[in-house]
Formats: sequence, C-alpha cells, structure tokens
Amino acid sequence: MTWSAEMDEILLDAFVAEDEKGNRHDGTWTSTTFDNIVKECVEKFGHVIDKENVKNRQRTLKTNFAACYDAFRGHSGFAWNPESQLFEAELEVWKEIIEANSNAAKWRYTRIQNYDKLERLFAKDRAKGKGAVSAKEKSRQWREEENVDLTNSSIHEVESPDICVEPNSNSPTYASKKQIEIINLGIIGVADALKEGNAIAKEGLLIAERKVALAEKSRPRIYSEEELVVELQNIGVPSTLFVNVVLYFLKNPVEMRAFFALPSPMRLEMIYKLVFDTNKGADI
Repeated sequence: MTWSAEMDEILLDAFVAEDEKGNRHDGTWTSTTFDNIVKECVEKFGHVIDKENVKNRQRTLKTNFAACYDAFRGHSGFAWNPESQLFEAELEVWKEIIEANSNAAKWRYTRIQNYDKLERLFAKDRAKGKGAVSAKEKSRQWREEENVDLTNSSIHEVESPDICVEPNSNSPTYASKKQIEIINLGIIGVADALKEGNAIAKEGLLIAERKVALAEKSRPRIYSEEELVVELQNIGVPSTLFVNVVLYFLKNPVEMRAFFALPSPMRLEMIYKLVFDTNKGADI
C-alpha cells in the first residue's frame, strides 16, 4: 500500500479529530480511535484499508516527526514554512543547530509535510521524554516495526516524508527504514560538506589571485633587448652611439628602467646626458 501526500493529510486530520473527541488517554489511542479512522479512510480513499495499515503509517509519520523535532529542540530563530514545507532560518542559526546536532543538516533540504499537525499530535510525547530510549531499545523497536510491515505487506518508506519506495518481495533482503535514513543523512552531510568545501576553496582561490596580482604589480618591470632597440630607434639615437647605448643599458637594468620611466621626448636627453657626463661617458 502506497501512501500519497493527500492520504497522509486525511489520516492526520482524522487523528486530530479523534484527539479533540478525547479518544487518547495519556498518549495512548483507544481502539475506538482506529476503528473510526479506518472507516473514514475507506470512505475517502475508495479502497480497502485495515487497522494495521493505519498503525504502520502513523508509526512512520511519528518517527519522521521525532527525528525532525529532536533536531531543533532547544533552539530558536527558525520556523516551518507551510508553503515550502521546509524549515527556514538564517545561516548562523543553521550553523548553530547543526553544530549541536549533525542530523539537523538533513532538514535544510528535506520537506516534512503537515508538521503543524504532527507537532500537535506528537510533540507532547517528545516533551515528556517518551521515545528517549537507549540505542539497544531503539534497535529492537525498529526490528519490530519492520516485522509488522512485512507481516502485513505494508509499504516500506524512505525516511523522507514525501517519498515512498515499494519493497521488492523477490529480493532476499532490502534496506531497513533506519538504514535508509542513515544513507539519506550521509548523502546530505556529504553534499553540505562539498558545498562548504567549494566555498572555502573558491575564497582561497580569490585570495591567491589577489596576492599574485599585487605581487605582479609590485615587481619591477624587466624590459627586453628588443623593446630597448625599438625605442632607441624611435627616439633617433645616432648610429655612432647606438651599440654602446644598448650595451650600457643591458649592463645597468636600473638605469634602463629609469630610461623607460621617462616620457618619450626626455629619453633622448637622458642618453646625451649619459654620453657627455664625465662619469658615465667612459662607460658608454
């Protein structure tokens, strides 16, 4: 049996109505509750549904809610959006919640339908500490739930509330609900880590690029022999001085940078100053 989103909503509405009638005592539903809900579901779904189908689906919805509710317990600054069916919070709030409980990362991207109704039905049990059992006890409960599902040929749901997967009856084994939940959480955790890692890598690359640009900007310009020859020709250095001027500048790169730093009309003047300067003339 596959449960659609519409069927889930009808089922939860029926549980809310039974709760309002007082058919739950100390967190336990009366047998009348399930009789009434089965009757209503059969009428609205238009096909056969029994009490075990209802109990199994209620158990799955409650488990999904518990995982979500416990992830956010004790935190503020977030809210469930009934339109997107996602929890919304500022990035800093998400970081705080995820640091406190890594399982909360799942709920940044996983929808949970009818959270307001689930909270009304099951939050009181979580607040009282029901379900706060040991890992060994949880394992036993999960095995019992799976056995009930198999005995009644019920659907085996992925822990994402709006996705259902029909079990393959021909396969000797298939993943349990909790195994699937762990896989889902693992995938989401890896995705978050990759996103965060990509952001850090991108930021590091930008910093490195800025450093290279600054280094290039501060590095002294090195002029080639070809650039020097072309410029000497452009400013009209006499042929009798040409070779000596080239050799001089190649031996004195600091002065060659000074030569290129000058405006073009002043470069020839610098060469004549070097030629006729008493100290420099001998070098040229």
